[in-house]
Amino acid sequence: MKKIFLAIIAIAASVFMVSCTKNGNGVSASIVGTWESTKAEASFTDKNGNTVTAKDIAVAVLKEEGIDESLIQDAQIDRMAETFAESAVEPMRIIFGADGTVKGQSKDKSGNWKDEEGTGTYKLEGNKLNLDAPKNLGGERITVTVLSLTATELKIQVDASSIGGEGASSEIEELGYNMFLTLTYKRV
Repeated sequence: MKKIFLAIIAIAASVFMVSCTKNGNGVSASIVGTWESTKAEASFTDKNGNTVTAKDIAVAVLKEEGIDESLIQDAQIDRMAETFAESAVEPMRIIFGADGTVKGQSKDKSGNWKDEEGTGTYKLEGNKLNLDAPKNLGGERITVTVLSLTATELKIQVDASSIGGEGASSEIEELGYNMFLTLTYKRV
């Protein structure tokens, strides 16, 4: 499940990288090329759009599981909060083609880069990047927000609820929260 979640994020991020010009939305370089993940950060909001911490969500999860609040230890909460962010962190490369195609790569057990299944497509409209997953992976469209794109760095934000699947983000949604992933890539 984690692998599927990460593959979808990678495809979404890779589709995001399109060739573009300065458009006032933080996009000032070409997205065409190979990008490697360097950082992933998670942020959270409640159903009203208010920012909440990972600790708030960890406490909600533990309460949902029937654990008495007085028994919840800070170390347990901290570890659970770290797990939410770690679920999005895995070495990943995104390759954007000049022809509008995108392909993801991840490291195998030996540490070598390997291609993910299928080739997707992308289209950038303003600071919104529409990513269409390969047909063999369901062909779903995911829209991500391009926060910045320079000659050396790409930063996007993904609403984890748009990705679907199982894992930390679906558990968080069930409790009435939203998770957003801010993913940073360097050009390689």
